Amino acid sequence: MIMRRYKLRDNICNVQLSGMGCSAGLIAMGLAKDLLQNSPSSAHALVVSTEILTGTYYTGRKREMQLTNMLIRMGGSAVLLSTSSDKARFEVANVVRNCTSSQDSAYRCVSYEEDDEGILGLNLSKDLVDVAGKALGANITTVGPLILPLSVKIAFLLSFISRKVLSGTMKPYVPDFRKAFEHMCVHAGGRAVIDAVQRSLGLLDEHVEPSRMTLHKFGNTSSSSVWYELAYSEAKGRMRKGDRVWMIGFGSGYKCNSAVLKCTQPAKSADKAWQDCINRYPIDVPKEV
Repeated sequence: MIMRRYKLRDNICNVQLSGMGCSAGLIAMGLAKDLLQNSPSSAHALVVSTEILTGTYYTGRKREMQLTNMLIRMGGSAVLLSTSSDKARFEVANVVRNCTSSQDSAYRCVSYEEDDEGILGLNLSKDLVDVAGKALGANITTVGPLILPLSVKIAFLLSFISRKVLSGTMKPYVPDFRKAFEHMCVHAGGRAVIDAVQRSLGLLDEHVEPSRMTLHKFGNTSSSSVWYELAYSEAKGRMRKGDRVWMIGFGSGYKCNSAVLKCTQPAKSADKAWQDCINRYPIDVPKEV
């Protein structure tokens, strides 16, 4: 549809990543990064992330399956990647993927299934937050050594070895990621997910502000939510050259994927999504209802 609408060349390599859940945007960016690394100079890749509700809208009466109708919203983003640094605003440093689908609880915590009346819909398990926490822990173990300062890496390594020796009875060491990043974009999957990530990583309210404001304004726009959050930080004028951004996406499977970006040239104007409302944010969002 995109190639036809904008009359793109017919020799463009078109890859569709559907059914990958809310973390598909970061998966697609990782794929684009790998493709570009094996492409000639001045090559480009367009990553389009979107949420389309019509296929999974639930019309039944089961409460836990009605949640997605209220939480998930239509949304979309487009990101252009290139092998050239000219005009680039960010450099993609790392993309890390983790999938925990070998565990039954993780595989079944987000599933497309029939209710008792045979009506199809998305069912979110009560184990979702716990499963997301374990998936995040696996991702941290992978991404931590890539970006953390040496002193934190050593402490993290010693903790990891101790847990292996003591068969996991020792409380895991949580690195202070605030020393490695200036900005966080945590998938706006829901208030409980944002709360859990903030608590697990010891983040301040200002670190998860883009996620909370994106959830308030747009809802859960699935794989495009992290780009709305990045645009929020830019629209607020907080992005500076050299700043590092950690994007974290969660999705069915269960998957936790993350990407590390480095700002090379801040945006000169606010993204259209926030242009007419950024002055109203941040607002006070109650943590309990």
